[in-house]
Amino acid sequence: TYSEATVGYGPDSNAPLANSTLLGAYVTMTRGNLTVTPEIQYTYAKVDHRIGLDQFSSNLGAALFATWHFGDTPWSIGSWAEYFASNGPDAWFLNPRSKGVGFSVTPTWQGEHVFARADLGVLHLTQIGDGLGYGSNGTRRTLVMALLETGLMF
Repeated sequence: TYSEATVGYGPDSNAPLANSTLLGAYVTMTRGNLTVTPEIQYTYAKVDHRIGLDQFSSNLGAALFATWHFGDTPWSIGSWAEYFASNGPDAWFLNPRSKGVGFSVTPTWQGEHVFARADLGVLHLTQIGDGLGYGSNGTRRTLVMALLETGLMF
């Protein structure tokens, strides 16, 4: 049954997410048409038996974001690369104890109040962890994603 002392219930509880501490840092640097942002984040949840956190759990993420603007045109291309590690019994990313890397490229067109972009990304699990990987049978380590998006800006 659900208890107000926890966030969610059962094996998919969000208790470690809602009862965690996040430490992180990033800096954004711009030189000409290039903007680069390295970022690192460490999140941990201490043992708290009252809400179902029976073991210490944490995650580490490190990423590098970059955007190149093509002069005075409405075009740019963004990208990111990341490393992630889930340490402990909780599913911070895909599975408990999973680790991986990711990469994405996003060409973008932006008008005055309209934008359109495509995104192509890859996630690769270097360690599947305690659970399934990607794919219908859960044995794949690599996931390829594609997205087309458009919208209005106010």
